[in-house]
Amino acid sequence: MVPRVALFNVGRPCPWLKAPNLGLLYIAAYLQKELDLDTRQILYVDQPAGDNVIEKLASASWDILGVSALSVTAHELNSIAPIVRDRWPERPVVLGGIHVSALPEVALVQSRISYGVVGDGECAFANIVRHVGDHGSIPLDTPGLVWMENGLLKTSGTSAQPIPDLDILPRLPLHLLNRSFYFKDLIPIQGTRVPALPWTTSRGCAFRCRFCAANVTCKDGMRYQSAERVLSDLEWLVADFGIVAVSFQDDNLVDNRRRLMEICEGILRRPRLRGFRWACNARADRVDTDLLALMKNAGCVQVAFGFESGSQRVLHYLKKGTITVDDARHAIAACKKVGIRSMGTFIVGSPAETREEILETFAFIHDNPIDFVLVFTATPSPGSEFWEFAVERGIIDPNTIDWRRLIFDQRPMLADAVDPEWLYRAYRWEYLRIALRNYSFPVFAWRAMRAAWQRLVVR
Repeated sequence: MVPRVALFNVGRPCPWLKAPNLGLLYIAAYLQKELDLDTRQILYVDQPAGDNVIEKLASASWDILGVSALSVTAHELNSIAPIVRDRWPERPVVLGGIHVSALPEVALVQSRISYGVVGDGECAFANIVRHVGDHGSIPLDTPGLVWMENGLLKTSGTSAQPIPDLDILPRLPLHLLNRSFYFKDLIPIQGTRVPALPWTTSRGCAFRCRFCAANVTCKDGMRYQSAERVLSDLEWLVADFGIVAVSFQDDNLVDNRRRLMEICEGILRRPRLRGFRWACNARADRVDTDLLALMKNAGCVQVAFGFESGSQRVLHYLKKGTITVDDARHAIAACKKVGIRSMGTFIVGSPAETREEILETFAFIHDNPIDFVLVFTATPSPGSEFWEFAVERGIIDPNTIDWRRLIFDQRPMLADAVDPEWLYRAYRWEYLRIALRNYSFPVFAWRAMRAAWQRLVVR
């Protein structure tokens, strides 16, 4: 017997951050494939879309609850999960996502959830659901399973099984989503007026930057959907949902150059995808004018690069591989030449970064024609080397941290070679200059009011 499944997407309601939880939808798709579970029977509780979690769980029948949370939504998780456990103590609850994968003991203790899955969750959760249906209990030998017992973290002893071939996954059950929330007013690609649905076609990253949690999320290497699967899904989005633009969330869409070229050529050949537009992420040392020109012809409107710094020493420290400052300049120029917008993200306030190096980054931003710029202060994300640094230095205590700091607080946390107050003032000033560069004044004023409302109300 297949038990009745509920899936819970944790997060704060935010009308301008409408990103569906693709990972949780893949869990639902895999349950359909492995257990022949009709996804229309899944209870999907979507807190960011405005669902009242307790009311929705109480309004339907379910036997097991799968929960997905990020570290930046851990505050919401820790607020609602104990209420769920107290209300339905006899029903198993399983936590998945980057938060429990990076900090399993912290995540389980603070949320009071009984079980977690570290790593890819599809195979593990399907095994758990099957066992609960057949035997009424959680199988403790499930690869990737973790739980607390007598105050100690226990594990199954084996790693979660990754999905080696992403093409075997069924299409995402988008009907589980609140269509009026996610599809009616799609969020534009940053800096443009192109509304786009976030989408992904691969998993993993070949690099291990200090600020990124890839050491936790990308242990199984790079895995891709085939170009044919990507094209088929894009045609499906157009035909069934009227989606005519996506923002690919893959860490580095250009990593597999041959596959990307096949996708671009396929878009150009398929009448249904005529006029389809998209944006993606890329490394500065993986693009050239030939590739970008093909991407432009296939509908690419913007490429986002993690430039991170205008200082070569800082790039080496961040473990950006072989990327150089000149690579960044060349990528910007190549985008400008073919008519694709370039977006650049930067980090200031890394450990050992000097005032001169920070000013190099600000100078790089203003000396190069990047179409859209985002600058962040170095933030310790769980699972990253920055997190380990912050914990070792006593900057963060995982047991007492207010998790909202990871998203709301841009005060320098890791800078140890400059005065943090100077950096914060410099950052705020550059933030203002860059915002005025990114937007027209009316749009800037509107965003400033929205940010003030966010600090006062959403928080």
